[in-house]
Order: sequence, then structure tokens, then C-alpha cells
Amino acid sequence: MRGKAVQVTAATSGLSIPNEVPAGGRIVFYRLQPAENSEAKPRRVTVADVNLGGTGPFLLFMAERPDSAELALQIVDDSWESHPVETIRLFNFSRRNVVVKIVIKELVVELLSGKDRVLPYGTTGQFWFQAATQEPEGWVMRVSAPQVSPPKTRITAILFDQKPTPDRPLTRELDLVKFIDVVPATPVP
Repeated sequence: MRGKAVQVTAATSGLSIPNEVPAGGRIVFYRLQPAENSEAKPRRVTVADVNLGGTGPFLLFMAERPDSAELALQIVDDSWESHPVETIRLFNFSRRNVVVKIVIKELVVELLSGKDRVLPYGTTGQFWFQAATQEPEGWVMRVSAPQVSPPKTRITAILFDQKPTPDRPLTRELDLVKFIDVVPATPVP
């Protein structure tokens, strides 16, 4: 059975709009490729095929594989049970094979490349976030900034390598993108 086609825009600066999982949980991602002749419609080329199962909610992270036309997918349970209030779920999407140290209040953890962790931040209203990469010369600070934590929220944060620019072609810095979710209101009977 064919499902409804939904356009998904991928970017490092934000998440796409939420979409419902189809019955059965199967999702096929495809790209439209130019037609082979001038009168034909564009071709659909499958880049990922996944069966989510369950009811969600899920986060799906996509990354291009440099050696393939396919996408690499990471699927994460995004329920409030797995990622509760007053916690930050941190993803290390650095392409480098590095270890990242995260300092939240007095908590220090190491997070390997491609991994994620859920860490508490409490109800302080603000906490300090620091990330360092392990380099030959030792730990080097890459991100250090205060983070706002409004009451009754949780944070999803993603660390990734900063893209080289003409001015900084050899950058080894990290970027941090975060999203704050507010606890959903309970339905009134």
C-alpha cells in the first residue's frame, strides 16, 4: 500500500516539522532525480527504507554517506519517559572519531562520536555547557556557553563539526544546536 508523500528538508540548523508515522511504521525516503529524457517525470531514487514499529514519538536523524547514495539513519525514542523533564539529550554527531567531554554543573561525562546520552540539568533556569575534544596536545575546549533551561522543559542538543570556510579551511571547532520542548499540557476531561 502506498502512503502519503511528505517533503522533508534536512539541515543542521533545525528539525523538520513533525509527521505522523504511517500504519505499520514503514517509511521510505527518496530523492527526485532528473528524468532521463525531456518528457518523462523525475525518477524516485530510494535512499533509505526503515520500519519504525511502535507508536513513537521518534526522532530520525539523517546523514549522507560519502561512499553511497543511501542515507545513514539514527532512530531515537523521543517519548517523555526516555527523555524526561529537566534533562538534556545530547548527540555527538562529530564525523571525527573523537571523544567529547560534557560539563553540566558538576557532571562530567565522555561521549563517543555517534553516541547520545540523557543528562540531568535540574531546575536552576540556567546551566553551563562545555565540550572539549581530545587532541594530541590534550583536551581542547570547543564549546563553552551558558544554556537557558526554562521550567517544565527538556532539551535536545546536537554537537557536530563546524564546516570549513574559505577563511577557516582547517577548522576543528564544534557547533551546538539545541531545541527546547515544553511539557505537553494534560488534556482537560
